Amino acid sequence: MNLFTRFFQENQEKFLAFAYKQKRIMPMLRWTARIATVTIIGYFITSDFRYNKEIQLQTITVPAGQRAQIILADGMRV
Repeated sequence: MNLFTRFFQENQEKFLAFAYKQKRIMPMLRWTARIATVTIIGYFITSDFRYNKEIQLQTITVPAGQRAQIILADGMRV
């Protein structure tokens, strides 16, 4: 037991400095992780809207009595 108390007393200052740094670093890491998560989720949500061109609606009107042929994006003819 005496060996432990002597070791603790010798290294107490180092331990306290390390503990203080840990208390200071952990909140910064938490905030960094939160900001990174929000940024990544926001990127995936906005990239889906930006690059998804399939949702665009198109209206084609033809005068009465006239025929029209439309080729869709998948190659189907209507």
